[in-house]
Amino acid sequence: MFVRILIFFNVWLCVTVMAGYAEGVKEKGVGMPLKYISSYEEDFNGDKLTDIAMLVETVRGRELIVLNHNKRGGYEAFLVSSGKPGMYLQCFYGDTVIDVHTAKKYKTVGVYLRLKTPESAAVAYFWNGRVYQEVWIED
Repeated sequence: MFVRILIFFNVWLCVTVMAGYAEGVKEKGVGMPLKYISSYEEDFNGDKLTDIAMLVETVRGRELIVLNHNKRGGYEAFLVSSGKPGMYLQCFYGDTVIDVHTAKKYKTVGVYLRLKTPESAAVAYFWNGRVYQEVWIED
């Protein structure tokens, strides 16, 4: 009896998820284009595999997306930053970044990403072992 209920639940869940996905696709219709701004290829998380960072312009504004290369040959996507207009992407090498507001030092894997507004603020993003951490490094 338990097995039959479990099978029914799994089938129901699968059908429900697939129906919701298909319904979601129908509702969204045609996708909106995005504009490529810049990218870097580097090992951003310290696993010796080349990752990809992309700064793109979407309908939601500029977004920094990092694709961490995994050992299975695919990528895991991280939306690292969203909604910071006018910033451009840079890649820096260094073991630490320093928070401009608290003077706290953060250790990086040896490389980090930076979004910079010309003649203004800059924010660094580095892998902290689980996610990309944001630290403001210039005002």
